[in-house]
Amino acid sequence: DWFRSHFPFDKSSSWLRRQTAWFSSIIYQPEDKIIADYKTYDQWCRDAEQYGIRCHELIGWDKGGLERDYPEYIPEEKLGGREGYRALQRSIKSRGSRCLTFVNYNILDSATDLYRRELKPYTHQDQYGNTPNGMAWGESTLIARKSLSVHRHVLSSVIPPIKKLLEGHFLNLVRDGADGFQIAHQRAHVAISQ
Repeated sequence: DWFRSHFPFDKSSSWLRRQTAWFSSIIYQPEDKIIADYKTYDQWCRDAEQYGIRCHELIGWDKGGLERDYPEYIPEEKLGGREGYRALQRSIKSRGSRCLTFVNYNILDSATDLYRRELKPYTHQDQYGNTPNGMAWGESTLIARKSLSVHRHVLSSVIPPIKKLLEGHFLNLVRDGADGFQIAHQRAHVAISQ
């Protein structure tokens, strides 16, 4: 009640609020396993639309695939690159459907050059400079599910340099046609649409 009294959002015209289901699929898994490229995913969306599903969630579409290279939210070249991502978004829209692009908000992949070169100072740290929140996820192998062969993820502090980096990536995705984002923030998931 307090939140709504201070932030009165009108969601009545949101296309996302009118969805009763959505199709969701991981197309590039963290162990470098490609399940589908953007063209194949588009066909899966067409198949889902035959059953009345008009909202699609795209996961593992970005550089390195799911759970890798965060926060470099740029379309993966192996799947079709930026042009392939744009074509996918146009195709889905041309059929009257929408696409949510999956991203994380405050997760950094500590195994990347970008992390070592620029992002490490932005990790969430305790008073002793330690990063107490090592996380790892795995999707397609037993070893990965046991956190033995996955990248170590850390939380970032949401400070101006991180916000600027993320906003740049997210605005580019909107310009490329993203209808909204399925945002994972530590352990919470939020869907945001235009």
